[in-house]
Amino acid sequence: MTMPAHLRDSRAFITVLAGGILLQGCGEKSQPVLPETSIITVSVTPKAATINAGAQASFGVTVTGSDNRRVVWRASGGLLSSTAAAATWTAPSASGVYTITAISEADSTKRESATVTVTPVVANSLAPLQP
Repeated sequence: MTMPAHLRDSRAFITVLAGGILLQGCGEKSQPVLPETSIITVSVTPKAATINAGAQASFGVTVTGSDNRRVVWRASGGLLSSTAAAATWTAPSASGVYTITAISEADSTKRESATVTVTPVVANSLAPLQP
């Protein structure tokens, strides 16, 4: 097989894509050029909340660096209802600290969590006033 003349000339400008790395240059002094990549970030708001047992908290999410801005929501307890951009979480009856996490569909290593502290509902222990 004979190499085309424009590839035999060491002064020819060569561009080759090899395994996602762009190699560009002239002749033997070609330098790798990494393709532009976007850094995906996930931001959940609010970052923290304190609510009573059985109460609800709402969370929003913003994803940047990808055309796919959808997320998967996860909760360490309680009940979670969500859309791609928001989640509503209902606290369980047990007090404690719970985590609500949004995970990027574009890159599952990109995620952010909010922390929710659930406090017990305090019953009114006062006796009715007597006349």
